[in-house]
Amino acid sequence: MKTGLTISAIAHAALLLWCALSFSVAPLVAAAPDSLPVDIISDTQFSQLTKGNKTAPKAEPRKRSRTTTFAVFRTRNSGLSPFP
Repeated sequence: MKTGLTISAIAHAALLLWCALSFSVAPLVAAAPDSLPVDIISDTQFSQLTKGNKTAPKAEPRKRSRTTTFAVFRTRNSGLSPFP
């Protein structure tokens, strides 16, 4: 019984020592993320980018599907909330 305890203690100590050394040897190095080019613009430049085109053709409104129309009609006429 004493021999088994000694062998087990030595094996566990060796395993713990191996784990401690293997984790401390290889440092974890994270790769640097790729950088993206960024332009800084003023508020007037932003306004010019987002103002749109006055001569652009009008977009046609999207047509609702039949089930969406029925759901809207049903909730308007039944007094129920459209969200459960």
